[in-house]
Amino acid sequence: MNKYYRELIKDLHDTTYSDSEYESSLIELEEKINLIVSKLRDVRSIVLKNGFKDINEEIYFFKHIKPQFVAKLIYYNSIYRISVNLPLNNLKKQKKYINKEIFYIRRFLTENLSFYGYFRNNEVKFDHEYFVRKEYSIDFPVEMYHLHIDNEFTTPLDYKLAKIISNDLLLVFLENKLKELNYISKSPEGLQNQKSKLVWSSSKSALIELIYALHANGSFDNKKIDLKTIVNETENIFGLSLGDFYHTFIEIKHRKINKTKFLDEIRESLLKKIESEEDRKF
Repeated sequence: MNKYYRELIKDLHDTTYSDSEYESSLIELEEKINLIVSKLRDVRSIVLKNGFKDINEEIYFFKHIKPQFVAKLIYYNSIYRISVNLPLNNLKKQKKYINKEIFYIRRFLTENLSFYGYFRNNEVKFDHEYFVRKEYSIDFPVEMYHLHIDNEFTTPLDYKLAKIISNDLLLVFLENKLKELNYISKSPEGLQNQKSKLVWSSSKSALIELIYALHANGSFDNKKIDLKTIVNETENIFGLSLGDFYHTFIEIKHRKINKTKFLDEIRESLLKKIESEEDRKF
């Protein structure tokens, strides 16, 4: 059964993976959130139907499987919330907002340092208390988030573990976002273009894919311009930072399904536009 659950985790990572997930659009984030909720419901149904062969399998599930699903859910919900609430066109306020979010995460980790150490050190001494289902007790309170969930799919600390995992991921997201804002703040062009009406609304990985395609095609200066210059000019036009675009391109090359995902999407959109225009003639 544990092998089956590990396959579920692999499927979860594969279906929610993106090249630069901290730059996902709101629509993409909503799709990922809905997908994870659906998968979590399926997993819950399987657990309630089949149960566990012994207590060790139950511990394994609530310590290593369920928290992975919930962590991803918390993570993408948090990114969605931050993306919606981040102040517009004000670098100072944006950095202040990001720093406040980082502070909240670090405070949570500090307040739960003992359990964080238990998790990071792979300790097992209290697993029977932490990751086995039981009736709610005021002496060992379940996380408040879980009070509305039946005891058949909840243990005292599986949610807290998921929150720790998600906070580790979120901290990376926020630190990358802060680096991006610091980069923009040091660039006069970046500051100027913060007020640009031309906003790139697809993901940055999509823009990088487009830039590499145009460069490979020799679409600028008869192939005499280098890639870095094209990236810099693009950043200035849209008032954004593309960060480590070389690394993003490596991730694009390693895509399992469609290496030219964005190019195929815009090709399809253009063909539909052409067909629509042609239909209007008749």
